[in-house]
Amino acid sequence: MNEKSDVLDKYRRLLDVCLNLTQIYDIDKLLDYIMTAAMEVLSAEASSLLLQEDDLPLFKVAKGEKESVVKNLKLKVGEGVVGWVAKYKTPLIVNNAYEDPRFNRDIDKLTGFRTKNIICVPMKTQKAFVGVIEVLNKKKSREFTEADEKILMAFAGQTAIALDNVRLYQRLNSENALLRNELRASREFSDIIGRSRKITDVLDLACKVAPSRSTVFIQGESGTGKELIAKAIHFSGGRRDRPFIKVNCAAIPETLLESELFGHEKGAFTGAINRKLGRFELADGGTIFLDEIAEIPVNLQLKLLRVLQEREFERVGGVETIKVDVRVIAATNKDIAKALKDGMFREDLYYRLSVVPVSVPPLREHKEDIPLLTAHFIKKYNNELNRNISGITEDALALLKEYDWPGNIRELENTIERAIVISSSNTITADHLSNITSSDDAREIRVGLALKEAIDTFKISFIKKTLDHTGGSKKKAAEILKIQRTYLSNLIKYLKIR
Repeated sequence: MNEKSDVLDKYRRLLDVCLNLTQIYDIDKLLDYIMTAAMEVLSAEASSLLLQEDDLPLFKVAKGEKESVVKNLKLKVGEGVVGWVAKYKTPLIVNNAYEDPRFNRDIDKLTGFRTKNIICVPMKTQKAFVGVIEVLNKKKSREFTEADEKILMAFAGQTAIALDNVRLYQRLNSENALLRNELRASREFSDIIGRSRKITDVLDLACKVAPSRSTVFIQGESGTGKELIAKAIHFSGGRRDRPFIKVNCAAIPETLLESELFGHEKGAFTGAINRKLGRFELADGGTIFLDEIAEIPVNLQLKLLRVLQEREFERVGGVETIKVDVRVIAATNKDIAKALKDGMFREDLYYRLSVVPVSVPPLREHKEDIPLLTAHFIKKYNNELNRNISGITEDALALLKEYDWPGNIRELENTIERAIVISSSNTITADHLSNITSSDDAREIRVGLALKEAIDTFKISFIKKTLDHTGGSKKKAAEILKIQRTYLSNLIKYLKIR
C-alpha cells in the first residue's frame, strides 16, 4: 500500500470512529474507546490520554502492554513530551525519543516500555483546553508523519467535543435525578397535611435528617401521623430504593418478637420447621421502622442495643454472625420519661435511638390545620366512596375546631369518612358529626360543681335531648319546653350546644 492509500485508509477508519463516538454516553467507556481507536487509526503500540484538571495533567486512560502502570502516573505541566504539549497547546512529533531533551526517561524506566516514536496532540474545544492524546511506538521502522499528526489532530478535536457532550449529558442526568428526588421527597411529605408552625417545624427537621443514616426517635400520641413521618424520612433519603420494613412491636407476642426481629434457624424452637429471616435482614440496605418500641421487653432491649452499636446479630438458635446496614427509625406514644424512670426502658438504648428526636404534636395543639385536613379527607373519600361532597358548613367546621380530638388526626379522618357515608346531601353539616357532638352527654351533675355550672349542665343535657326528640326542630322543641323560640336559640348559643 502506497503512502496516499495508507492516509486515505486512516481517514476512513477515523470517520468510522467519529461516528461511534456519538453513540457512547458513559465517560469511562468513552475514554477507553478513544484510546483503543487512537492506536488502531495510527497503527500504534500504545496510547495514553491525559485530562487537564486544576493545571495538573493526569493519565486517565492508557492502552498497551504497560497500561496498568501508565494510567496511575501524574505529570506536571511542562514535564516530558506530554507536559510540553499541555503547556504550549501545540502538537509534537518525536521520532527518536531518547535524543529529545523534552522526553522523560524516568517514565520508560518505571514502565519498562522502550519508547522510540511519539506523536502527541492537544485536545481542544472552542471554549477550553481539555487534555492531551499521546500515541507511541517502540519499533524503529515505524515513524510518525505529518499526515499522522493531522489525522490525530482531527481525531482529538472530535474526542474533545464528545467528552464535552458526555459530561453535559451526565450533568443533566445528575440534575434530573436530583430534581426527581426533590419531587419524590415533595410527594412523600405532601401526605403530611398542615401549615401550622408546629407541623412545619416537624417537617423541616424531617427534611434535614432524611439524607443521613442517623437514627430517629419519633414521639407522639396515637393517630398523630408518626408512621407518615417515618416513611417520608425513608423515601426522601438515599435509601429510598431499598426496603422500608415496619414492625409493630406492640402487636407481636413477646415470645415471638425476637424471632420476628432477628430471625431463627430451623429447629431453634418448637414450630421452627424452616429457617426464617428476621425483619433486620429483610431491611438490609434500607430502613426498619420500630413502631411502639416502648413495648419491647427489657431483656430484648439489650439485644437491640447491640444491633444499633455493632450492626450485627445472630438468628435465634444460630451461631452465624450476620452484619446488616440498616437505618433505624423508632416511635412510641408512651411517656418515655416515665418508662425510663420506672426502669421499663433502658437509658442506653434510649440515647442510642434518640440521635434525632422528633416530637409530633397532637391535633388539639394545631387546630388551625383542621380546615386543611378536612378538605384533604373530603377529597380522599370522595374518590374512594364515589361521592361528590363539595365542602362543609361553617357550623360543622366550628364544631370540628371546638373538639379536642383525643384520637388526633386518625379520629378526624374517621369522622369525615363517616360524615360522607351518612350524608344525603353534597355538604357536610353539624348533623353529620353526632359521633363527636354526643360527647356533651358525658357531662354529669355531681357534688362539687357550682350551682350555676350544675344548672347549665342540666340545661345542656335537657335541651339536647329535646332537640334529638324533635329531629333538630327548634320550633317544636320550644313548644315542648314552653319557651319562646328566640329564647331557645339564645340559650343554644350561650350554652354552646352542638
